[in-house]
Amino acid sequence: MLERGISPDAIKMVEKELKEWADGFQNPEQNVRDVVKLLREDPLIPKDVKVHGLMFHPRSGKLTPVIKDE
Repeated sequence: MLERGISPDAIKMVEKELKEWADGFQNPEQNVRDVVKLLREDPLIPKDVKVHGLMFHPRSGKLTPVIKDE
């Protein structure tokens, strides 16, 4: 980011979010579960909106359900 001209102060402002985002690649299935939980609990998303969690394999295009709507 520094090489692309983003200031150290700007990076510091989003450091926590960057770490959380990048950590999702450590355990992608848990990341899907966490994001589904956040979406289901979001007060701006109506409760009748169905939220599922899927894993997408970039080479094969296969979708694998992680969480189905309850």
